[in-house]
Parts: sequence; structure tokens; C-alpha cells
Amino acid sequence: MAAFTVDDHIASLFAEFCLVTGATEDEALEYLQKKDWQVVDAINLYFDTVANQPDDMEAAAASLSAKDSCGGSTTQQQGEKKIKLVTWNIDGLDDKDLMHRTKAVCSTIERLDPDIVFLQEVIVDTASYIEKRCQRYKVLKTSNTAYFTAMMFKKSSVTILSNSVQPFENTTMMRMLQKVQVKCAGLDLLLMNSHLESTKEKHAERKEQFKIALEEMANASRDTVVLFGGDTNLRDSEVSRMGGIPGGIVDLWELFGRPEDSKYTWDTQQNNNLNWPYPNKPRIRFDRLFLRQAETASQVSLQTFKLIGNEWIAAVDRFPSDHFGIFCDFKVN
Repeated sequence: MAAFTVDDHIASLFAEFCLVTGATEDEALEYLQKKDWQVVDAINLYFDTVANQPDDMEAAAASLSAKDSCGGSTTQQQGEKKIKLVTWNIDGLDDKDLMHRTKAVCSTIERLDPDIVFLQEVIVDTASYIEKRCQRYKVLKTSNTAYFTAMMFKKSSVTILSNSVQPFENTTMMRMLQKVQVKCAGLDLLLMNSHLESTKEKHAERKEQFKIALEEMANASRDTVVLFGGDTNLRDSEVSRMGGIPGGIVDLWELFGRPEDSKYTWDTQQNNNLNWPYPNKPRIRFDRLFLRQAETASQVSLQTFKLIGNEWIAAVDRFPSDHFGIFCDFKVN
């Protein structure tokens, strides 16, 4: 970066620009100067510029592909294989600061470089922006109206084999099970993304929907690794009343040792997006991921489980979503 003296205010503009965009300090200087140090205008100019450079995005994808078919280093290409996955309810139904928040979601995805992304509460406008911005990914949506789920697949590392949507018959909230069969890192994967019925009162419908997803996992081909997740809206007591998780299926947060710092994905004590007005501020593990290993083929081992989306967007004094997302890193055995 060019040598010059900056005061605390200028330093904070640099930090905010780089946090939201994932850009370098040299890029921050370039765009901030172009917009007379108006950070929101500079951020928007940066995103508009990136979104209109598909050739550069494809070149970046080719560079990443040359390093590793699943986003890792050359060492991983020669030896171990990894798969990275994100699930995140991106709160498209809240129109406040929506594009600022969606841009921050995209920045996080670009920084983490996952092979597979499960999204919930996507709307037409956010889907359109994500497709334009994240051109290294193929986006599969379950709808083009209202709100819906979507999956993103890195073109350089994931081959899509089939795609289907299974509506839940008992839903009053347009909820469904999105199922995509893919190949990644030499593995056959069945990926299932959903946003189960919301609110405490809908516990019966939600448990039935969860049961359907678990049955789909259990009945999948034995040579396929199955991952199901999303915004399940589940409470621990509901899972207990169902008799727990069936044998052969594991909750990845539990598998990773139940880390306290990765437990609460909907946390009104830490996340102010909802501006919760009541003294009792709930913290609930709504967002979950479940794994069923293959029996007759290679398996995966969980290396990382952590929350994402907990970076503050200073320009709007909010987080990217009222939900924190989940990032997982798997090693292929």
C-alpha cells in the first residue's frame, strides 16, 4: 500500500471497506478516493465493478481450479481432498439494508470459498444479485416468486447430477425439501436443503417435515454421503420428543463436541438485527446440519464447524442476517 498518514477516521473507512468487500487495502484506497471517501458509495462502486467483470471472475475461477478441484492447496490436490460447505438463512424477508446485507453475504462466501452453499429466505432480488456477483457458482433455486431456498455449487469443483424439489404437503409457509445429487472430490453426495416450518406453534408440522428429511437420508443409496441442513427452526425439546436422531445420522454440531461458541445461530443477545424489544432475549440453535456416511464408498470426516456472518457491517450498524450461518470443512477419507 502507498505510504501516507491517515487519521483514525480514515483508518476506520479502510477497515469498513475491506470488511464488507473482502478487498485489499490498495483497492480500498482506489475506490475511496474515487468516491471522495464516502464509504457506502465506494463499496457500491466496487461491487458494481466486480459484477460487471465476468471475464475476470472466470479467470479467478480457473486459477482456483488449478490449485485444487475443491478449493484447497496444491498439497491437497496431490494428497488429501476436502469439501467446504456453508448453510445460511440470509433473511431476505427483511427489506431494511437488504442490499448492503446481501453484499456482505457474498463477500463472506467469496472469502470462505466453499464448494457448496445452502441458502434460505432468498428472494428474487437477492438471488439475482448473488448470481451476478458470484459467477464462479451455479445457483439452483426452488422458486422465482415470494421467498425460497437455493443452493450454490462451485463450478470448478462440483458436478451436478440431478436436481429435484419435494414440497411438504403440510406446509402453510411454502416450505419444501431441495435435493441435489452431485459429485465432488471423487464422492457421490446427496445434498438436501430446507427451511422447515417457523414459529413455536407449528411444532407438529415442523417435526413431520424433519421426519421426512431424516427418512430421505436413511433411504439414500449406500454408496452416497448425505448432508441435510438449513434453517430447521428445531428446538432441542422437539428433537427429544421425537426420540432423538436415528442411528447412522449425526448432528454435526454434536459430532464436533458441542462447542458453545458455535451453538446459537439465532441469538438475539448477540445479534441486534431484529431489535428484540423484550427483556428475555432468546438464543436458539435453529440452523443445523446432519450427516449420513456412505457405507460402500469413501466417507468424510469433519475438520471445522464454526459460525459465520458475525462480522458487524459498520455502514448500516447491523449484521448480514438475523441468523448466523454455519461453515464446515470436511476431509475425504
